[in-house]
Amino acid sequence: MAVALSGPVEALHQRKVPRPLASVSIFLGILFLLTAGGYLILPVLAEQVSQLVSALPNMLVQLGEFFERSANRIGLPVGSGEAPSLSTLVGWGRQLLGGGSGSSAT
Repeated sequence: MAVALSGPVEALHQRKVPRPLASVSIFLGILFLLTAGGYLILPVLAEQVSQLVSALPNMLVQLGEFFERSANRIGLPVGSGEAPSLSTLVGWGRQLLGGGSGSSAT
């Protein structure tokens, strides 16, 4: 932080401003800019977070529906309630890879 402040402090010191006063002035100026920026940005950010929170459940439902449609398109049953067998998993893997695997698993 001292390295970042040394340039502006030196510029003020060359204009006959004492170093301690220059340091405090630069620090307060940066603090003011950060506070003003936060004051301007935080309301917009809070509104966008609120919109995201309200839209997230619908987005998750749409994402689930997309994955279900995609799984049904390639013949993967979704939500059947029972675990698929190893041979079924191998068949699904072949479908997903386009039949590129050589021999079957034993």
